[in-house]
Amino acid sequence: GALVRFNAAWYFTIDGEGIPGQRNLSFRLPTNSGTNSRVVDFMPNTGQKCQFLSVRNCQLVGNNTLTTFPAFAGVYLGAATAPGFVALSRSENLSVINNEILGTSYGVYMRGRATTVNMFEKNIVISNNIIGGYSNPLGGSFTGFTGGGSNVAGIYLNTVSTAVVDNNTIRNLVPASVDYRAIFLTHEGSTANFSVDSNIQITRNTIYNLNATGSGGVSAIRVSLGNYTTPRAILIANNSISNL
Repeated sequence: GALVRFNAAWYFTIDGEGIPGQRNLSFRLPTNSGTNSRVVDFMPNTGQKCQFLSVRNCQLVGNNTLTTFPAFAGVYLGAATAPGFVALSRSENLSVINNEILGTSYGVYMRGRATTVNMFEKNIVISNNIIGGYSNPLGGSFTGFTGGGSNVAGIYLNTVSTAVVDNNTIRNLVPASVDYRAIFLTHEGSTANFSVDSNIQITRNTIYNLNATGSGGVSAIRVSLGNYTTPRAILIANNSISNL
């Protein structure tokens, strides 16, 4: 489940800004939250999408440690049960801006329909977020690092069209992570050539200090879209990558 859920919601913003740039709202998973918990999720229902929703200027805190990873994502779009299944309806006009996301396996996870043509999640903005930190406000053994587990990502986009991923910082990886991707465009689990990621800009992101002792290594930006027959219009430019 999720601490905050937009359930087939329209036209709603959570904004923690007072003075420009501040993050005055902190959403923290309980220390005993169970497997696949999310801090915030966008949850469309059958036939009813989410649209015009925004989470900005907040601190989103999970309850992962360096060895246990119950917090699935800081911000999530997908099926009611994470991970694995696709969202129940197509959503659009969603933004995640200037948040600090700590102690979760995925920072931002968005998985659309991809069961037929033109079922993209559309008009997505993910910008100015910090994913991964140095400490966790929950204290104790809880970590501010991102990642943990296998095949997770700082920013994960599956079946998304017309998206901007700009000026995010992704840093400080849980060492036990396996095959980690800082930014991942994928079509995994979807029908070949149906609603493949397209028209996406990945620009000005800073990716650093992602060191893993697990197998599979670390990818800064990975694009794995399977079979498709038309150009995808993906721009990757002016990103800073170091210490992987």
